[in-house]
Amino acid sequence: MKKLIKSFIICVILSLSWVWGQCNEGHTEIDGDCYYQSDLDVLQIFIDNSDSTINMDMDIDSSGMIEPLELGDQKWVDGRITEFWCYWDDNGWNRCEISGEIPSEIGELTNLTFLGLGLNKLTGSIPSEISNLTNLTHLYLGSNQLTGEIPEGICDLTLNFADDYDFNLSENQLCSPYPPCVEDYVGEQDTTNCSPCDEGYTKIDGDCYYQSELDVLQIFIDNSSETINWDLDTDSSGVIEPLELGDQKWEDGKMTEFWCYWNDNGWNRCEISGEIPPELGNLTNLTYLILGYNQLTGSIPPEIGNLLSLTVLWLDHNQLTGSIPSEIGELTNLSSLYLNSNQLSGEIPESICELNLDWDSSYKLKITNNQLCPSYPSCIKAYVGEQDPTNCSFCDNGYTEIDGECYYQSDLDVLQIFIDNSSKTIDWYLDTDSSGVIEPLELGYQRWEEGRLTYLQCEDNELSDVIPSEISNLTNLTFLGLGWNQFTGTIPPEIGYLTNLTHLDLLANELTGTIPPEIGNLTNLTHLYLWSNQFTGTIPPEIGNLTNLTHLDLLSNQLAGTIPPEIGNLTNLIYLTLGYNELTGDIPESICQLVDNGCWIHLTDNQLCPPYPSCIYVAYQDTTNCD
Repeated sequence: MKKLIKSFIICVILSLSWVWGQCNEGHTEIDGDCYYQSDLDVLQIFIDNSDSTINMDMDIDSSGMIEPLELGDQKWVDGRITEFWCYWDDNGWNRCEISGEIPSEIGELTNLTFLGLGLNKLTGSIPSEISNLTNLTHLYLGSNQLTGEIPEGICDLTLNFADDYDFNLSENQLCSPYPPCVEDYVGEQDTTNCSPCDEGYTKIDGDCYYQSELDVLQIFIDNSSETINWDLDTDSSGVIEPLELGDQKWEDGKMTEFWCYWNDNGWNRCEISGEIPPELGNLTNLTYLILGYNQLTGSIPPEIGNLLSLTVLWLDHNQLTGSIPSEIGELTNLSSLYLNSNQLSGEIPESICELNLDWDSSYKLKITNNQLCPSYPSCIKAYVGEQDPTNCSFCDNGYTEIDGECYYQSDLDVLQIFIDNSSKTIDWYLDTDSSGVIEPLELGYQRWEEGRLTYLQCEDNELSDVIPSEISNLTNLTFLGLGWNQFTGTIPPEIGYLTNLTHLDLLANELTGTIPPEIGNLTNLTHLYLWSNQFTGTIPPEIGNLTNLTHLDLLSNQLAGTIPPEIGNLTNLIYLTLGYNELTGDIPESICQLVDNGCWIHLTDNQLCPPYPSCIYVAYQDTTNCD
């Protein structure tokens, strides 16, 4: 008996397992059949969208609700819906009375071959996902209230668009342009509410306006809600609309002139405020932008540089702050620029000189009464007028402001060391301001570029003591002239850091020691003058690295040893003096390369030994120690 009961229980469990497991994953069992749940969900969306209009006669089980399988007429194959008819005619055939929008989820009914939703109350646009229904052979959406444009993807369907049984969109409110595949088959459409404007344009009073530009005007209005002049509300609607703001000119739907300017007569008196929106850069067809005498705040947006067609830009008499954006230099068509009477600060960008303005005309350029800081670009320096420099921070970190200019403090420090070292000998004629102190900028003749010392000529200034090792900090120097002074000690090896030097003049001092090999780092040198000092040792072979040299003068020192053959590398030399030293040994044949290039060579009064190259005249030599 127990065995019989046990066998019965096992049979029941197996039977139930077969029933529970008969639908594949993603399918739902209803009345013994399996239905793809995603398809049911789409039908449910149609029902939910139509709750106020749906025909409750479809509630065939009188449950008080329309269920997915009760909606219209359907055909399912292998659990997928293949035909869906929700069509109404005078006989009430499949009278669904569905409404709302066709859901984008319609694209999930990928097994559909027939879709008939005509003569209902559907609104909105045809979703682009309709193109997913690649098995469709019949599509009927006619006699609804569908609007907007027909999606281009409809052309991906393999419908017979010419057959109004297979395809029907007529008697809706669908707007052109129509996809080419259906252009001749859309039937009658109510286009009353269709815009005749191209995409991105909006129709207002029969004209088309680029919506993006209307949006910019709306931002100005929104920013100015507390200050705007309500006299602009010309239609007395209680709202200032974009086309009511100031005076405008439009061509082909794009704004070309925008005047919002106030004067004593109230001409175009807008009283706009707030910041200039960066979206202003979208108004690329503007030729006139006139926003003077308002209450604009904030900075001029860099997007102003997008307005390449601008010929007139007036932003005067506002409360604008911040710097003038460098992008203003892009406006090369400008003929008039007013930025005066704001609170603009910082430096004027050099790019402003790219403008083709008549700088001398006060009617073309006004930039006075701001807080703009020197140094001013050369093109505008004479025309900046009165500026409040109170808050100017003239110089970057590491720089010092002197008389309105910025100087790199490290460079000034090196000059000060020269002055301090020479306190007992320096020529007080250098004290040009008669202050009783020789200041760094008074030392010799100098040139500075962007705050860095590039040229220093201190010839015959009675400077003394050693050349400081800090000379290495003057890395922007191209010219260093320290001749005819009283310098002692050696040339510091740090001289090798001055790789921008083209001219080095240390002649007629009291320098001693050897010529440092680091001098070979100065590969941009064209002139090297070390004559009339007390240098000893040999000429370093690194001298051959200075292939740009045209003048090399080592005359009147105590240099010994041989002339290095690397001297022949200096093929650009036109002047070479090695006379009055203690040079010995043979003259290298490589020196003839210099002679062949037209170099004048002076070797007199050394101890050079014959035989001498035939290419050169050596003059007097002490050959006592020659073999």
